[in-house]
Amino acid sequence: MATVLKRCGCPDTDWKTCPHAWVVRYRTLGGRASRQQERSFGANRREADNFALKIEHDKRARVFIDPAAGDVLFRAYAQTWLARHLGADSTVAGYRSVLNAHVFPAFGHRPLSRVRREDVKDLIAVMRGKGLSAGRVREAHLVVAAIFNEAVRDKMLAVSPCLSIALPEITVNRDFIVPTAAQADGLAAGLPGDWAATVWLMHGCGLRVGEALAVSEQCIISDRTVLRVSEQVNPQGQLRPLKFRSAGDYRDTPLPQYVSDAIDKHLADYGTTGDGYLFRGRRQKLVVRRT
Repeated sequence: MATVLKRCGCPDTDWKTCPHAWVVRYRTLGGRASRQQERSFGANRREADNFALKIEHDKRARVFIDPAAGDVLFRAYAQTWLARHLGADSTVAGYRSVLNAHVFPAFGHRPLSRVRREDVKDLIAVMRGKGLSAGRVREAHLVVAAIFNEAVRDKMLAVSPCLSIALPEITVNRDFIVPTAAQADGLAAGLPGDWAATVWLMHGCGLRVGEALAVSEQCIISDRTVLRVSEQVNPQGQLRPLKFRSAGDYRDTPLPQYVSDAIDKHLADYGTTGDGYLFRGRRQKLVVRRT
């Protein structure tokens, strides 16, 4: 039961004139796991009574959210959420950047339960006022919404403050042009010779930049007709698993003859690193992907 009482020992007959605060005491869970909590309401008994009634109603409806659970600071909860994120290193780095640059200055110092829908809308307005792109604004909303959705799942909040908020539209150029052979040749010729084969790996096998930079001789299988991709190079020049995959996971893609020929030429002209990777960095064993 939620109990309304005075913090002092004044008799009930004096409650209208007593200056001490009204307190609601309640338990978060039943049985041995129950914990007693309390919340003060100043001299306003009506607010205390309404709070106690809501506590009891939510418990009976099995939708109870401990009001004290949302007292954790947004910054602290967001940092914990980010540390547990399973995305690629580049994804986590992007989320950390938008949090540090825009979200934390706006309401990182507030408890989760004190961040309102208006605060999220103000964040979007401020970012737009600074001339930031629609993509950056939508990334900020995506991160904040994901954090609050997790807080709702953790029973720290009843509802996210990010729902039904208008976001700027991203203008997309839908005119995609497949490069001609001459254009691809020109792009490869414009790179340092020992990196030129990355163009053909991306063009012919659909590799991302980081995946192309992590290709080794061991990736070429099935009589040189299949390329097995299992790693990528992150922006810090470190080998990591493929995006959204665990270490050891891989995907196989057909290896066209012209890509195989480009790899053979690269091996003949430049060889590999000591452990079999095709591409060397200028100051490191592996290439650093510039961003």
